[in-house]
Amino acid sequence: MDLILKKKYGTLGHEFIEIHHKNPLYLNNTEINIDPRNDLVPLCSNCHRMIHRDKYNVLTVEYLKKILLA
Repeated sequence: MDLILKKKYGTLGHEFIEIHHKNPLYLNNTEINIDPRNDLVPLCSNCHRMIHRDKYNVLTVEYLKKILLA
């Protein structure tokens, strides 16, 4: 991912990524422990925005992949 962003945006895109919480934080009323390997997914800004486009119907990463590969 970093190489794609760096190629397109130069140094501005180098080491830039967004992190998606598989279980949205706003659904938790208490403090929780997050396991980075299982609870977080790196995504580009566009994919992250599409997943959260509808606050009440957050898409899974797997579903977004199906849409993109269709």
